[in-house]
Amino acid sequence: MQSDECGHPLVRVRRRKWERLLYSKVFLCPLCERKTRVAKVPAPCFSLHRKCPKCGGANLERLPRRDEIDPLYRNPVSLVQALIGASIWWCPDCRLQFYDVRPAVPVRQPPHLPLP
Repeated sequence: MQSDECGHPLVRVRRRKWERLLYSKVFLCPLCERKTRVAKVPAPCFSLHRKCPKCGGANLERLPRRDEIDPLYRNPVSLVQALIGASIWWCPDCRLQFYDVRPAVPVRQPPHLPLP
């Protein structure tokens, strides 16, 4: 990885305690001594839309009932959602089943261009 300011290769350094909460990696430029921090990806469970809790994917399929072969996500929040009647969803990428009541991720429509 190279620095954006000077273009010199960065060296990975140890994170401070407060940096561990927000950043997954911290790099330092030996020349200009500027730090570059890589933010942690927010957990899908804090999203307003339905996403896979393992991989964060939005390509999900609704199942009519639980499949006994694929694993079930056993998070307390997911299990409480099952008790209140949430639908069960399946992620084809990581083959995980989970209960969720949130709406799907909205699909972005391309901007409408006027006809000439």
